[in-house]
Formats: sequence, structure tokens, C-alpha cells
Amino acid sequence: MKHTQVFLFAKFACLIPFLACQAQSLTVLHTFKGGKDGAYPLPGSAAAFVSDANGDLYGETAGTDVATDFGTIFELVPPQAGQTKWAELVLYRFKGGADGDSPGSALLEDGNGGFYGTTFEGGVGSCSPLGTAAGCGTVFDLSPPLAGKTAWREQVLYRFQAGADGGTPAGNVISNSNGALYGMTSAGGGGACDVIGPGCGTVFRLDLPAPGKRIWTETVLYAFQGGSDGDFPEAGLTLDASGDLYGTTSYGGTSGCGGVGCGTVFQLSPPQAGQTAWTETVLYRFQGGADGGLPQPAPVFNSAGDLLGTTLIGGSGYGTVYKLVPPKLGHTKWAETVLYAFQGGTDGADPNAGLSADGGGSYVTTTYYGGTGSCAFANGPTGCGTVVKLTPPAKGSKVWTETVLHSLNGTNEGTIAGAGIFVGSGGVLYSASGVGGNPLYCTGTSAVAPGCGTAFSVSPLTGAR
Repeated sequence: MKHTQVFLFAKFACLIPFLACQAQSLTVLHTFKGGKDGAYPLPGSAAAFVSDANGDLYGETAGTDVATDFGTIFELVPPQAGQTKWAELVLYRFKGGADGDSPGSALLEDGNGGFYGTTFEGGVGSCSPLGTAAGCGTVFDLSPPLAGKTAWREQVLYRFQAGADGGTPAGNVISNSNGALYGMTSAGGGGACDVIGPGCGTVFRLDLPAPGKRIWTETVLYAFQGGSDGDFPEAGLTLDASGDLYGTTSYGGTSGCGGVGCGTVFQLSPPQAGQTAWTETVLYRFQGGADGGLPQPAPVFNSAGDLLGTTLIGGSGYGTVYKLVPPKLGHTKWAETVLYAFQGGTDGADPNAGLSADGGGSYVTTTYYGGTGSCAFANGPTGCGTVVKLTPPAKGSKVWTETVLHSLNGTNEGTIAGAGIFVGSGGVLYSASGVGGNPLYCTGTSAVAPGCGTAFSVSPLTGAR
């Protein structure tokens, strides 16, 4: 499956004290068919959808790069009164050239009814080894139709060159109170790295155009060097009230994990008075063992100021949910604790997505593999992916509880639940499967499994939609 990093227990898992099973109702909202409809709705590690006041969902498909399928931005409209089917509206189809190719991030509302986003390819430049004409990625704004018109309008805010400015933005952008956009590129910026292109990646800022102008200004806040500071950032960022940025690099930090490094969690602080350089501080370097490795999603803050996130590998070998606790007074080191280590069976395997707060003190996420579905992958775990909940310890305990809310069946529900979760009203969870759904579509050899993916919801047992 294009641009999706895929890494290749217990039979009675529900009897294990730290693991709960609570099957909940999954509803397939839309089955993608490729072509004009879109294919592969897997926006990196961020939440699959954003929603408007009407409950409509907005998301992206990465596309197949076959014919004219270079990705889409779509809207899913809830059923009308007396109806049961959601309706899909394709708002924009990327052309694969200067306008961008392969959107791979969550969308960010722009405050004017439209959305900011990034594309992994397209734009300008050559980002080897992706191809001589693939382009190095873009940041775009999609605006609603003008009065009397029907077509949504895309404006490319910046086209990366894969030089000092960065290249291949793989994560979503976030905004500050002044309207500036922050994001990361997985390549460019310098440094002796070549994971998907020259350079080790960057953290960048895009500033609004000056009055009367249309050109956004890009500033590289930090360029990774690929050593102890990290390499290959491929997700989004988290912004705190002080203006500090927090993120992850999938590689770097140490020399483990096959020599590429097991990844980092970092903090990037604004310049001090009279200075211009942002300061990077590595909060934690993963070792790739029991502590986890290859963190991809941006960490999130809990109410205590701790950072929580997931790693794709480590723990028991199938990924972890971790917590980083800030240093105590007089100390400098953040302390890492593994809250849950996936076992690779019915409890799930390889959590690629970030954590979403469910509003009740717990967190929800998805896993690529594992569960009770009958999928089998070469040299990897079985299962078709899961939707899971992590619940904090009860009073007097230190053990977090993992609950499998639903295991994808690998047929109509889809396969590989690698996208993050949007928590809707009534506690309904919305996400997407990267492939699967209808096996008649997206059957090419590049796909992990036939089918172009699905959009789905998981409803609480109370019966909410």
C-alpha cells in the first residue's frame, strides 16, 4: 500500500487481568472503490476525520497513482431522516502535479469553512527515491465554493524543494493563535540521512502573507541531523500554552533498531529574548526493547502535564502505549513508563495511530493488525486490526486496562485500522481502514490486501449512532 509503513497471544486473551474484551457495534459508513471515489483513506497517524456542526465528516484518501487517482478530499454526510446510508461527496481530486499528490495528513479547519492539509508528493522538485518527477510535497488550503459556484478551490501555500527547506511532509499541520502553521517534513533540511530522500527532516513554520500579498513565508525552525537528535519525523506536532512544540522522530536517537535508531520524543522551544534559534531538547530516546520503539504519532498531553503516545514496535514486540512524566524539581530527565504492551494476538498489534481522549478519562486508538479477524500477512502478525480503549488504573492500582472495542473482520469492514480516531457526539468513534472493504477494487500487487479501504464508526453499547 502506497506510502504506508507496514511492519512485518494469547488464545484466551480475555481471561488475562490487564486485558478486557467488549465488542461494540461497527458500522461501515462508506466503502471506497478507487478512481473518482478515492482509495486508501489512511492519513498517517492522526485522526481520520474532522467534523462540522452538522456532523458531516471530512477526510482524505491517498490514492493509488493509477490513471488519475492521486488522492482526494471528501465529505461524508450522515443519513437523512428515514434513510440509513451515508453519502460521500468528493470535494477535490488532486491532479498529481503542481497541486499535490498523495495527501497523507489529517485536515485542519482554516476558520473560513475550509481546510489546511499536506500532500506527501507533488508540487515541484525531485525527491529520490520516490521518483524523478514525483515532487517534494505541498501544504495546501481547500476553500468552499464561491457564491453561485459548486467547485471547491485549492490553493497551494507552499511547495517543498527537499533542500534546506525540507521535503515530503508526512504529517498534519497545526496552527497557533496568530494563524501561523507548524508542521514537519520527513526529508530535506540537510544531514546525512536518506530514508526517503536527502536530509533528515525538518520542523517548519508557514506565516500568513503580508497584507495585500498571497505568498506564505516558510521558515525552518529546526533541521534534524540524524544522530542523537532524531531522524525521519513523519507525524504532526503538539503545541503547548508556552509556544513549545512536541513531536516524534521514527528513527535516530540511538544506534539500535538495525542501526537506524529507535526514535525519539522531542521538545522544540522558541528563541530566547534577543536570539533567533529554536532549541531542540530530546525528552526520550527509545531503545527498541521493553520501552518501545519507532514512535510515529504526535504525543498528547493529559491533565497532569504528562505526554502519552504509542510506538509501533517494542514492548512484547508488537508496540506500546507509553507515558512521559516531566522532571521533578531539580531534575532534568523525563521518565518513561509503558502503560500497555501489545501482545500481538486478539488484543492488537502495531499501533500506528495516535491517542484520542474519549471524554471519560480514557484514550482510544487503533492497531494495524491483531484482533480476531482472519487476516494473515507474510512474516507478520495475524488479525485484521482493532479499535481499542486504554483506561487508567482504578484507585489503588497501577495497571492500565486495554479493552478491545472491535476487531475488524477483514471483509466488508476493511483491513488495517491504521488511522487515528475522531470522537464524535455520544461517544461514537470514527476512523478508517487502509485497505479491504470490497475485494473487487484496488487489487493491484502494491496493495497489502484487495479493497480500497472503508470509513467506519464504532458505537457504544448504549446504542448511540
